[in-house]
Amino acid sequence: MKENLKAAVFLLSITIAISNPVSPPTKFESFQLPDELEKQVEFKFIDGKIITDISLKSDDSITYRLPNNTLPVRYDLWVKTDVEKENFNFEGHVKIQVRAIEQTDYVTLQYRDIVIDQIDLFDENELKIGENLTFEYLEPLSHEFLKIHLGSSVNIDARFTLDIIYHGELHEPSNNGFYKAYYITANNETIWYATTKFEPHHARHLMPCYDEPAIRAAIGLQVQHDKSYNTYANMPLKNRYVVNGSDYVISEFEDTPPMQTYLLAFLVSAFKYVSNNATVVEQRIFAKPQSIDDGEGDYAASISDGILKKFEELLDVKYPLPKLDHAAITQFPSGAMENFGFISYQEVALLLKKNYTPAQNLTYTKYIARVVAHEVAHQWFGNTVAPEWWTHLWLNEGFATLYEYLIPHLLYPNLNFREDFRTACLQASLRNDLTSNAASVPMSHYVEDPTAIRGRFNFISYQKAGTVLMMFLEALGTDIFHHGLTKYLTNNYYGIGNPNKLFTSLQSSFGDENQLNIATAMSSWTTQAGFPILRVERSGNKLKFSQQRYPTGNGEIYAIPLTFATKSNAKFDDKTAGYWIKAKEEEVDVNVFGLNGTDWIIFNNQQVGYYRIDYSDDLWLAIADGLRHDVKKIHLINRRILQEELNIGMTVSKSISAATMLEMLNTLENEESYLVWNDANNNFQFLNRTLMNTVVYENYMKFLRLITKPIIDEIGYEATDSELLEITQLRLRAKTINCYAFDDNCMQHEHTKLIKYHENENENPAPDFCSGFRLAGQDIYDYYLHELITNTSLKNRNLIARTIHCTMNKDYLGVLIAAIEDDKNILTAYERGNITNFLLTSSPISFNVAFDYIRRNVEKIIPFKSQIIAAINTQEKFDELKLLLTEALNDKILTQAQVDEIKAAIDDNLKWQEKHLGGIMDFFGLDEETTLTANGVFVSFYLIISTFVVISCFR
Repeated sequence: MKENLKAAVFLLSITIAISNPVSPPTKFESFQLPDELEKQVEFKFIDGKIITDISLKSDDSITYRLPNNTLPVRYDLWVKTDVEKENFNFEGHVKIQVRAIEQTDYVTLQYRDIVIDQIDLFDENELKIGENLTFEYLEPLSHEFLKIHLGSSVNIDARFTLDIIYHGELHEPSNNGFYKAYYITANNETIWYATTKFEPHHARHLMPCYDEPAIRAAIGLQVQHDKSYNTYANMPLKNRYVVNGSDYVISEFEDTPPMQTYLLAFLVSAFKYVSNNATVVEQRIFAKPQSIDDGEGDYAASISDGILKKFEELLDVKYPLPKLDHAAITQFPSGAMENFGFISYQEVALLLKKNYTPAQNLTYTKYIARVVAHEVAHQWFGNTVAPEWWTHLWLNEGFATLYEYLIPHLLYPNLNFREDFRTACLQASLRNDLTSNAASVPMSHYVEDPTAIRGRFNFISYQKAGTVLMMFLEALGTDIFHHGLTKYLTNNYYGIGNPNKLFTSLQSSFGDENQLNIATAMSSWTTQAGFPILRVERSGNKLKFSQQRYPTGNGEIYAIPLTFATKSNAKFDDKTAGYWIKAKEEEVDVNVFGLNGTDWIIFNNQQVGYYRIDYSDDLWLAIADGLRHDVKKIHLINRRILQEELNIGMTVSKSISAATMLEMLNTLENEESYLVWNDANNNFQFLNRTLMNTVVYENYMKFLRLITKPIIDEIGYEATDSELLEITQLRLRAKTINCYAFDDNCMQHEHTKLIKYHENENENPAPDFCSGFRLAGQDIYDYYLHELITNTSLKNRNLIARTIHCTMNKDYLGVLIAAIEDDKNILTAYERGNITNFLLTSSPISFNVAFDYIRRNVEKIIPFKSQIIAAINTQEKFDELKLLLTEALNDKILTQAQVDEIKAAIDDNLKWQEKHLGGIMDFFGLDEETTLTANGVFVSFYLIISTFVVISCFR
């Protein structure tokens, strides 16, 4: 909300069902908002102005919001379409029953791309009191306001009806609103049909209306169309009758409950459907006829009842409508849309093709289950209870994202939906929700213009909000959380939801706010951007905690629910908060955590918390000791995030030593999960970059060979027919590292495979090309390089382009550089850049060759600046670079600011070496005398490798 809105700003609203929640009707009849509920208006006064919840009314700087001097009671809508004739015009006639909230002589509605033909005015007794009312399309037209002049002033609480006749044209699907779509039959016939997609602000294209999320009214719908088509909508069909003996019929529907206009939906088509075996309400799956005939809707039909039933069990609030339809639309502008009682989907999100492979079938069955669960969740979160404005979109999309994974997990616990949630939502949000990302705003964030509103449909409102809600669900306990949601939904039934109402309901379920004030705790996440990193240190019998926003903060303090496990109580399945960090800094007695002596402690069980942990070195070393002695005692998910947080401790907070990182990596010799090895890869790469030109690089290579050897010894270099996928993936990771670290057996194995593959590519499996090229002789290397620069159809071309740099022969690398410089061959600009990138980052020899190339082509320093900075970590190399920087500066290739930036970054590299190299040498057992000769050791090592390559040429 804008800061300049002070006392003059006021909110205006009707709070439906504030004190007495509306229960779902047991028998759904024509629904009209009861008078007693319409009168339940909660008014507050500030400086004589009315303050409530629905909408913001302020000075002229707020221009996209309705004034809300009036509100709708109900709509009666008639629409005519001839879409089946490829006539894309439509006619409309809407009667809006209106109630005046203030004394006023005008009504403002919203419209888009429609032409008003006539507006008449009727009183509450349906007597016409005004004909051809004056109206105007307010400037600027982009604000889409239709101002209707009533002719005279009406008093507060006056009732009247606006009778509006208009016409328009069906949109293209990408423009949303009331739009045209088509499908092509097996006979190559194009069949046109019409449907809708109104969220967030497109209902105004179907009819002039109050198109804002907190404004509800019942809607009566009639659609006139060709008798060869059917219309399906939010509510059951009430009547279908022929129009005066013509080919037209009118499909009339039961009234909707009071709902937002963006939830209205209908489909005019020749679609077919399949129905489920309902135990709750009937659910039908609609699609083009061929898809239903092919059984593509059967899977969605089979899971729909279980999903709806599980929601009712979990939330203890009945689904309110008499049916729930799901329609697969051939051109749908978003993934799906939660229209009340009639959900629309892209086809891929609802229909299961019969020609999917087993792997595809698993992927898409899970995807369909997730999307259906997401949209069904909205029937409660967004439809039954709606946010007062798009500021709180997360109350819709966050809950829908949470249940998108949680409901399928409860129904199909063996399909890993919870782990899918962790990677797709929590991990994705951790990557995106950073200080440097302009999209990182609070979950509750005020926007107003249509473009900004559409922008709220992003990872903050979906994945992050779902993650924060999952964290509180686990922290409070699932029973307490859902009991609170039951109160939130029933207390605000067919009304307005906002964060405070949610917090109050959860607090009522949780109890003592002295133990935890839920409004304060949750607001720290909903009103502040980002997430925290929590530093943990041990000091005697205390654990010291300090937090800041990650990676850099501005004083933010979050309420952090701590879960934890220790050596003596490895309770990784306990995800209820055992302690809350509520301050910037806290000291807590170790007894609170049951921590004994120097035992290990690990926080954030199974990573349900949306935060990072930054352990001190001594805590890391205790964890390393635990991993060495009993790796499986620590939960797999926590072993994975330990690798991520190890990287953060080294590269972001810079709080741990490189020796500590090596101690943690050393425990991987006992690790059998390829997932942990994958997560450790960033740590291997970081040390490879920082140690590549140093005196300890060969020791680091030896270290990599040693920690991968136990795995290679146990499972070998090649897969067996019956082995599990997990073993295959583990071998791939271990072998890649083992060969990269110059293990003789590994390189020879892949070299042999390369020779066989070269002899017959069709019958022999492809090798690990990088490892194979390490020992490749000149004939093989020249062959693949020649093919790469001349043959666009080279088999495995992309793999070869990404690995041709791996040779350890300096002469071969010189030929490769010449190919990069030759603009007459077929190498693409992308391939040239990619190869240069790999040369700069792969090994000391390849770096030197690439660096010579950049010295000859000084302008190349700009695209490869970051790679050069990362690779230069010795004073000798820095001195060489300074000469190049001077040349680039003189030639005006670089500015002085860019030169200074590069020098400062490399100064940081050298400071890192100064800080960490001694500890690394101690870890490797090196002494000062060793370091005096170590520079030559690795050069000799390369000479040995190169000699081996030459010898192999003559085998």
